[in-house]
Amino acid sequence: MGEIHLPHCHCDNENKIIKCMPSVEDCSSMADIFKQLSDGTRLRILWMLCHLEDVSAT
Repeated sequence: MGEIHLPHCHCDNENKIIKCMPSVEDCSSMADIFKQLSDGTRLRILWMLCHLEDVSAT
C-alpha cells in the first residue's frame, strides 16, 4: 500500500491514526452488518428483542 495523505494536517497524529485504521476486511464486515440493519423490519425486531425480557409465545 502506498503512502496515504489525509486532506488536512494532523501533524504527528496522522501516522498514529493510519496505523490504527481498521483493515479493509474489518470495514467490509462492519458494512455488511449495517446493510442488514438498514431494513426497517429487522430494526423493529431488534428493538423488540432489546426491550422485552421474554419474547416467547404464551
